[in-house]
Amino acid sequence: MTAKIDAWVDCNSPYSRFAFLHLRKYAKQLRQHGVEYEIQPVFINGLNVGSGNKPPWMLPAKASYGKFDAQRAQKYFGTKPMSPPEEFPIKSLLVGVGQAEDSCDR
Repeated sequence: MTAKIDAWVDCNSPYSRFAFLHLRKYAKQLRQHGVEYEIQPVFINGLNVGSGNKPPWMLPAKASYGKFDAQRAQKYFGTKPMSPPEEFPIKSLLVGVGQAEDSCDR
């Protein structure tokens, strides 16, 4: 039996980046267990607008928790500290999946 993970990511989101890197790290083990994954680009700002959600920097409680949670997630996933790219937010809808994957790798 084959299973599939559809990973909806926008590399403007650190959580998308963690998920993306984790899937890539364990891709071989996933394949060995009959699990494939596919990266689906999504526009998180559109989701925020449609759901009434706001980005962390617009909500003080979310912003301060985000700093704590980012450090914890970096430790858990074994990634380097992140900082926003020079052009932030990236225009995630204007790049192809391969380019979006490159952005997530940073």
